[in-house]
Amino acid sequence: MVGRFIVASILSTIARSSPVKPLQARQFNSSDVYANWPSYDQLPLDPSFPTKAAWGVWGADDQLGALNHITPETIKAAKAEIEHGVAINLNLELDIPNPPFSTNRPPMIHSFIAFQGYQDDIISLNTQVSTQYDGLRHLPYSTDGNISTYQFYNDLISFDDIFSGRSNVLGIQNAAQKGIAGRTVLIDWAGWKESRGEEYDPFTSYNILTSDLDRVISWQGLDPNTFIHPGDFLIVRTGYMKQYAALPVHEQNVLPYSGSIAIGIEPSEETLEWIWKHKVSVVGADNPTFEVAPLNVIILGETRNLHQIFLGGWGLSIVEFLDLEKLAEECHSKNKFSFFFTIQNLNIVGGIASPPNAMAILIILASILPTVALSRPLQARQFNSSDIYANWPSYDQLPLNPSFPTKAAWGVWGADDELGALNHITPETIKAAKAEIEHGVAINLNLELDIPNPPFFPTRPEMTHTFIAFQGYQDDVISLNTQVSTQYDGLRHLPYSTDGNISTYQFYNDLISFDDIFSGRSNVLGIQKAAQKGIAGRAVLIDWAGWKESRGEEYDPFTNYRIPTSDLDQVISWQGLDPSTFVHPGDFLIVRTGFMKQYAALPVHEQNVLPYSGSTAIGIEHSEGTLEWIWERKVSVVGADNPTFEVSPLNAIIHGETRSLHQIFLGGWGLSIVEFLDLEKLAEECHSKNKFSFFFTIQNLNIVGGIASPPNAMAIL
Repeated sequence: MVGRFIVASILSTIARSSPVKPLQARQFNSSDVYANWPSYDQLPLDPSFPTKAAWGVWGADDQLGALNHITPETIKAAKAEIEHGVAINLNLELDIPNPPFSTNRPPMIHSFIAFQGYQDDIISLNTQVSTQYDGLRHLPYSTDGNISTYQFYNDLISFDDIFSGRSNVLGIQNAAQKGIAGRTVLIDWAGWKESRGEEYDPFTSYNILTSDLDRVISWQGLDPNTFIHPGDFLIVRTGYMKQYAALPVHEQNVLPYSGSIAIGIEPSEETLEWIWKHKVSVVGADNPTFEVAPLNVIILGETRNLHQIFLGGWGLSIVEFLDLEKLAEECHSKNKFSFFFTIQNLNIVGGIASPPNAMAILIILASILPTVALSRPLQARQFNSSDIYANWPSYDQLPLNPSFPTKAAWGVWGADDELGALNHITPETIKAAKAEIEHGVAINLNLELDIPNPPFFPTRPEMTHTFIAFQGYQDDVISLNTQVSTQYDGLRHLPYSTDGNISTYQFYNDLISFDDIFSGRSNVLGIQKAAQKGIAGRAVLIDWAGWKESRGEEYDPFTNYRIPTSDLDQVISWQGLDPSTFVHPGDFLIVRTGFMKQYAALPVHEQNVLPYSGSTAIGIEHSEGTLEWIWERKVSVVGADNPTFEVSPLNAIIHGETRSLHQIFLGGWGLSIVEFLDLEKLAEECHSKNKFSFFFTIQNLNIVGGIASPPNAMAIL
C-alpha cells in the first residue's frame, strides 16, 4: 500500500487507557477456556462490532487475543515434539529481502562504533522489512484507510493513542512478556505443488485455498481433521522465498516496484472459518503478507482483508517472510510436520511489530556461511562428533600453544571454529533438556528495550522508537545500540588487548582483525552464527541475591562487590542441590545478583545519575578461581541480571597480565555473555516450585557481521 504518512517519535509512554467503550464479553474461566466458545457463524458477539470481530471472546479488556490459546497444558504437551534435539533458526538475515518488499520502507542500517578495547553496533530497523511478527497495533479495521474509521482489537485504543504516546495498550510488549512456546505445524503447499509437477508464479496474486491446505495435509500423510491442535502456530510454505532467492540480483532489485504483488492465502469467508475452527495461536508463512497481495477483497459485503480481521478482529498475529527451506527439507526427511516452537519478540513497549526471533526444535541446521582463512595456523585438539570431549583439556592445560593469549581455548573446537562454547549444545543435551518442561510456564527474561534509562554506560545512546503512519496501517522503526538493554555479547565485541590498543586485538581463534570488522570484508564471528545455530537446552539459576536476603546480609550492588565462586557453590547447596552435579555440560549458567531488583527500586533521579558514578557494579569475581570453575563445568553461555556479569570495572591481574573475564570468555573461549537479564519472575517461580533448572531458548537477531543482539531469551519451566 502507498499513501500519506505521519511520523511520530516516542521516547517514553505511559499507562494504558481504558477501553473506548464497554464490550459484550464471553463468560468463561481459566479451568475451561473454551466454555461457551462461539462458532464462526456466531461472530461477532454484538452486531455493532466490525466484520466477524471476536471482540469480547477472551474478555472485554483482553490484549493477547489468539495467544490465549497457548496454555500450560499446550506447552507441556508440545515437549513431546522434541525428538531430534537440534534448534532451527527460522528468521531471514535482517537485510533480506533487499530492497524491502514495500518501497516505502527503508532497508536496515547497521553501523559499528569503536571504543578503547571493544566495539558496539547500532541497528536502525523498520520492523516490517524482514521476517516480521505483526502485532495488534499494525493494521486495524478501516474504511478506505481513513484514520477516523480505525478500529483496533477489542476497541481498546485509537490511532491518537498510538501517536500521542499516551497509551501502551496492544503494544508488542504483551506478546514479548507472555512468551510464545508450544506446538507448530508446517503445511508444505509448495512441496505439494512441486510433487505434482505444477508450476506457479509466486510473484503474482495467486490464491491458495484452504481446500488445498487440507489436501496438502493429507499428502503429508496426516488427517486434516486432527493434524492441527488448539494453540498451534500454523505455518504455510508458499515457496515465495525459495523462488525469490533464485532470482538474479537485478530482478530482486526491481521486484518491489512491480506493485507489491505476491502469492498468499485466499482472503475469503472459507479461509476465515477454516482458521477460526482450528483455534490457532499465530499464523505465518514465507511470503510477504501471509494472505495474497494486494490485500483488499469483498468479505461479507465489505472491503476487508485477513489482516484487518486477524489483527483488528481476532487478536491473531501474523508472521511473514519466515525462512522455511531447511525446516521443510528436514520435515520431509523425518516424515514429521509438527515440532516444538518458540517466538520471543523484542520487548518494545508500545511497539507495532518485531522480528519474531522464531525457532523450531527438531533437526540439524547446517552452517550456511563460509569462514575465511586464519590469520595463522592454529594448533587444534583432535576429536570427532561422536565424542566431543575426547582429549578435552583441563583448565591447567590452557592454552594449547604457549604463544596463544592468556588461558585461550583457541583450537579446542577446531582451528576454523566460530561457535566456541555453543558447541557444548548438542542434540543429546537438547533432548535431555525437554524433561525440564514440567509446568508449561513460559517466562520472558528480557527487559523492556528502553531499560535501563539512561543506559548504564553513558557513551551509548538510548533506544529511539518512531511510529510511521500510512493509509490504513502503521509501522515502527527502532534505532538501537545492541548493548543498552538485555544483551548477548557476540564474539566480535571485546577481544584480548593490551591497554585497549587496536594493534594488540586478538579475537577468538585468531580468525579476524579489527580491520576485518570495520572494512566489512568479513562476516566471520558475526552474531549471525549464534542466530543461525539457535540456542536451546537446559539452564540453571543460581540465586545469589535470594541467598543473601535469606541470611539477612545487605550489600550494595552499585559498588564493585565481588561474588566468588565459593559463594556460588554455597548458593547451590542452599537451593537443596549438589554443587558438584547441578551444572551439566551445555547448560546456560545464570546468576541473580539482585542488581536489577535494586535498580528498579531507585528513585528516578538516582537512576538518572547512576551511569555517571563510574559505571561501577556488582559481579562475579574476575580471578583464576572463577575461570577454572566456569571452564570445568563446560557451560555454553553465561548470564546475569547485572551490567557486565563480572564485577565492574572489568580489569584485574589474571595469570600475571591485565585481563578481564570478557577478554578470556569472548576472545579466548568463544563463550558469550548475557547481561541485564530480567530474573525477578523467574526467581519467584523457581523458589515456589523448588526447581532451579529449566528449558531455555535464545534467538538472537540474525544480523550478518553483528557484534551483539538482544538475546530474546525465554525460560520454560
